[in-house]
Amino acid sequence: MTRAILLHAFAADRLTWAGTVPALSGVTAETLDLPGHGSALGALGDGSLDDLSAPVARRFMAGDP
Repeated sequence: MTRAILLHAFAADRLTWAGTVPALSGVTAETLDLPGHGSALGALGDGSLDDLSAPVARRFMAGDP
């Protein structure tokens, strides 16, 4: 099965994909709140690219859910 990590745009959160994920037949779709959004409001760190991209990298490196 194909795995996809769906990222939301600025001023949005993981719920952006709530209507899309069920329609992705044959895809294991994962969503997450980027730092400063949704449930990750307090997770901005210092705002560096490393701090902002770390959750995506961790999810990607985690492999199959």
